[in-house]
Amino acid sequence: MAVDARDFKRWAETVDLPSSVAALARAMGVSRPTVQAQFVRGRVSDQTIVLAARAAGVSPVRALSSFAIYEGLADRMKPPTMTEVLSQTTYIDTAVEVVQRLGGTMVGARDRYPEPPLPTLDGVRSWFYAIDHHDDLRRRVSEASGMGAQNLSASLTDNKLRPDLAVLAADLAGVSSTSGLVVTGFIHPTEGGWPHDARKQALAALTELELVDHLTQRSRHASRILTQATQERAKMQKFRDTLG
Repeated sequence: MAVDARDFKRWAETVDLPSSVAALARAMGVSRPTVQAQFVRGRVSDQTIVLAARAAGVSPVRALSSFAIYEGLADRMKPPTMTEVLSQTTYIDTAVEVVQRLGGTMVGARDRYPEPPLPTLDGVRSWFYAIDHHDDLRRRVSEASGMGAQNLSASLTDNKLRPDLAVLAADLAGVSSTSGLVVTGFIHPTEGGWPHDARKQALAALTELELVDHLTQRSRHASRILTQATQERAKMQKFRDTLG
């Protein structure tokens, strides 16, 4: 989603960002044409708002809340649920936790294997279904946003979700409004109210039985994704062979 460029410029003044396009682009770490093109179109992307907020040293969530499409976002931010955090763990970091508990020479395994960045390979889809407690969230998001159910399903299959839809899904599910922005990688976890080591804490809190069950679940997810990727590669290779 995008906001009116005039609204963005008014907000930028309140946080002492430079009015010059070149200076603003430098501050955000993007090219001048990127910013200029948005101003010419009269629409500034929400990703630009996040970059501008970081450049100004202000909270991206607070910055987004300054615009109508994200009004009240900061007020609806709260800690993530255990289910949400676990949905962002992979079979690798779950296995690392298992190894850590073996003790002996394995102690310190958590520190040697850093968590993968968000979004994880299947993190957006996993999060969406983790918060879908009544098996109707896809329908509700589709109806509330006007986005076709098939298009929404395709987006989730591709492990993608627009920021505004991520916020809508979170609100409808009753979780923190910023959680969807975190799992899609739109904002950093700490910017969205997640502890910096939330995933490690969540895994460490599981009993051994729960941990093994979770590893089994995550491994199945990974197997499905890798199988799909292998099939897609085979299709592409067959297509290339056909073309000669």
